[in-house]
Amino acid sequence: MIRKTFSLVIALAWVGFSVYLGSLMQQAFDESQDYGRYNLAFSHIAFDITVIVSICIFNFFWNNLQIFDAYYGLIPVARLAVLKMNSDKVFQEFNFKNFLITTLIGIWGVRLFAHIFQKWRGFPDQDRRITATEMRYRGVKRIFFWLWQQPFIAFMNALLISFLTLPVTAFYTRDAEAIQRGEKYNFSEILGYALAIYGLAVQSIADLESNLWRDSGASHKVCDTGLRRYLRYPQYYAEIVFWFGIWGACVSSFSTATVISSFVYWPIGFVIEALWLVVMTTIMDKRVLVRKEGWQEYKRKVRFGLIPFFRF
Repeated sequence: MIRKTFSLVIALAWVGFSVYLGSLMQQAFDESQDYGRYNLAFSHIAFDITVIVSICIFNFFWNNLQIFDAYYGLIPVARLAVLKMNSDKVFQEFNFKNFLITTLIGIWGVRLFAHIFQKWRGFPDQDRRITATEMRYRGVKRIFFWLWQQPFIAFMNALLISFLTLPVTAFYTRDAEAIQRGEKYNFSEILGYALAIYGLAVQSIADLESNLWRDSGASHKVCDTGLRRYLRYPQYYAEIVFWFGIWGACVSSFSTATVISSFVYWPIGFVIEALWLVVMTTIMDKRVLVRKEGWQEYKRKVRFGLIPFFRF
């Protein structure tokens, strides 16, 4: 318990420090641009690359990549806080749409962080997917893990978070005058909120089922109850649905914005995440779950891995 608490404090402190560095870089980047041609996508990437480089330095000295999970779960929430504090383009008064998006992303981040780190034992323990990948690099090959594999994972995380949250930032910086005149809800926006709530619900149920399965002492076996009777990776599926809903709700809610990037209208983050999770399911299938009792029979019985009615 002491090791876990100490590890969490260290990890959270470094993530906080990295966010601070990222906010400074983003602020410097914003001030250097012509506000008539402000590029929101580049501003996002400047923030995330700074944060992820700082985290990579931490990973190298601690010889551990677990902090990536803290980054992925907390950075979308931290970005909203930084945006609210540092940007003069954000509507500062209470707005229900802003409140709803903030609440959904906040619940998503807290849920993900709690689910991942409640079973974490502290350093040097790390995610099984990372350990399975790291085991391929032994002896002299280990240098390639730190020079290639870790930077690749870091870059993909930074790119993913940047484009997942890009529509949210554009949403927060939409035209203040339109907000004050009153905003109506359109069908696609309502559908986006509904999908995000549905995604959160599926994730929460899948988390609960996973925890109950592990607490029952059957963690050496493949979990085949509840949602996993129909889909091998319900959390991954719900993750895609949640962020697609957030993208849809944000893009549908504004017609004009004081700060905009053409990238915001394209679901780039959603596509990157879907492709990334396909890779994650492959790693789980071939390197992690294959070691569990009953895996082959379970895979034959539950044909759908990531998305219902698609066999991958």
